Amino acid sequence: SDGTETPSQIIDKALELNKLKK
Repeated sequence: SDGTETPSQIIDKALELNKLKK
């Protein structure tokens, strides 16, 4: 990314990664 993600987008991405781990 170019570093312009909003905090909510970062959280969204983290939640998706957590789903993939389970």
